[in-house]
Amino acid sequence: MAIKFNIQEIPCNIFGGYIIRLGSLGSFHLGSGSVSSETADEVTDANIHRRRVLFQNGGRSRNVMTDLTFKKIE
Repeated sequence: MAIKFNIQEIPCNIFGGYIIRLGSLGSFHLGSGSVSSETADEVTDANIHRRRVLFQNGGRSRNVMTDLTFKKIE
């Protein structure tokens, strides 16, 4: 029950600017990309062109990803 509650809270907390840490699995955080302007007065919300939720592997999942092997299936 506690896990379901936390999962439902993840989007709200990410969009609130928090980093959501899931132990050795990794963490989620909000990222964005923007276009530069000549002066600070020219900066508006239109400068932000990419919004995304990013996942950073934790230690355990990073090790699993490093040790992955692939095999061609014919």
